[in-house]
Amino acid sequence: MDVERIITEMLRVGRQSIVSFPNFAYHKLRNMLMEQGKSPVSSGLLRHAWYNTPNIRFFTIADFEEFCQDRHIRIHKRIALDTEEGRVVAGDANLLADMAIFVISG
Repeated sequence: MDVERIITEMLRVGRQSIVSFPNFAYHKLRNMLMEQGKSPVSSGLLRHAWYNTPNIRFFTIADFEEFCQDRHIRIHKRIALDTEEGRVVAGDANLLADMAIFVISG
């Protein structure tokens, strides 16, 4: 529930940490919200409805990168995935990826 505290503790205990999360700026989710006017559900990783999702926070790759920058957390590597297509995203990760993996350090 306390993301900032958990990441602080992860970085205190280990030299580097791995963080992964679903990206809620994924273009298919944006389109669903715009077209349907309802909380989006996709066929990939983000297949849950708003009321039964295991995701506690709804944030984006851009949000996490800003979070790291504001706290002077170094991002060593970012892997952006399109889990529906089963591929690594090379372009605009915030728009084209539904999953992100970061390697970070304090």
